[in-house]
Amino acid sequence: MATSYERPVLELAELRRVLEAAHDPEEKAVALLIYDLALRAGEVRGVLAEHLDLAACTVRLRRSKKGVIATVGIAPETARALAPFVKSRGPIFPGWNERRVRYLVRKLVTRAGLPHGPAQDGGKAFSHILRRSRATHLFESGQNVRAIQRRLGHKSPRTTMLYLGMTEEEKRQTDREASDIVGRIFE
Repeated sequence: MATSYERPVLELAELRRVLEAAHDPEEKAVALLIYDLALRAGEVRGVLAEHLDLAACTVRLRRSKKGVIATVGIAPETARALAPFVKSRGPIFPGWNERRVRYLVRKLVTRAGLPHGPAQDGGKAFSHILRRSRATHLFESGQNVRAIQRRLGHKSPRTTMLYLGMTEEEKRQTDREASDIVGRIFE
């Protein structure tokens, strides 16, 4: 069985394929929202119109575990995708419960032609794949663990560390750097 750091994440090209696999604007908006805010499946329904500022690209978000509340920035692309679904008050996606979100992620990963078996076997069709991928992409782009911890709504940085995987490109880069270090020994 794979350890947590071996669990798969989506490469950026795979993430693009997953988002392109959405058949309608609502599916795409939900998937993009989950990725951008690193949401848990059950948190989608809790994103409220009155807490969203599309012009400022921010959302005031309550995390389901421990009730952490924070104002978090969203990408302009996410704001544009959400705009058609924002009403005056209440959940942006009221019909989206945890089960429907999990089904959507599995469906999009499968449509994108990505491995969809169990995560421990390299499958990428599990509900946290977008959340884990977001954490990993932020880390690989140079964000520190405390910043990612805030984004994910974790109380402990130790929990956040469990989410950080490695993309294949990051693995190749690490291998190149490790090889360069050994090469410098013989210069």
